Amino acid sequence: MMNSKILSTEERRRLKKWLKDGEEDQTVKNLFTRLRKSMPTLITDMRLIIEVYWELRRKNRWGGRVRDQRIYASMLRPADSG
Repeated sequence: MMNSKILSTEERRRLKKWLKDGEEDQTVKNLFTRLRKSMPTLITDMRLIIEVYWELRRKNRWGGRVRDQRIYASMLRPADSG
């Protein structure tokens, strides 16, 4: 079964705080390590997910349960669209 998110709410909060003010504790350092180790798989998975997204859109099969499709339109542009 596919997970609906990669980071927990707390992990997301800590990383945003680190980006904003540089606050770095052992938990944040552990997140950095996990990100480094997971990045190749995450990138590969996201490329596949985005490819499936665009194919579903092309076939007019994207929709239904998604609350606001405009969110995806800005984030998931094909690489060649600029």
